[in-house]
Amino acid sequence: AQANLEGLAKEKDELTSQLGEAKSDDKEAQLKGENESLKAQIVQKDEWMATAQANLEGLAKEKEDLAAKLAEAETSPQPSGSNDAASLFGAPPSATVSDEEVAQLKGEN
Repeated sequence: AQANLEGLAKEKDELTSQLGEAKSDDKEAQLKGENESLKAQIVQKDEWMATAQANLEGLAKEKEDLAAKLAEAETSPQPSGSNDAASLFGAPPSATVSDEEVAQLKGEN
């Protein structure tokens, strides 16, 4: 009976050791999975940062271009009347109405 108990105790210790190793392997696999997920998130963040940096650089260039155009516009001489509606949008066709048309519109025909 004593030998049986010792055998069972030894078997229990071996199983406990194997269970500990299995748990350790599971934990290691879990940590490896989390590590890979974090690496993927870092890569994605780096891609977003590169895109944001490119956008910022594009906006800075656009701002510089607009500032240069504004400075040029402020220093170049403007022809007189260049800001009136006719020069900005094109002059409307001349509209002349005959006396007969005026009478028709007034209902005096």
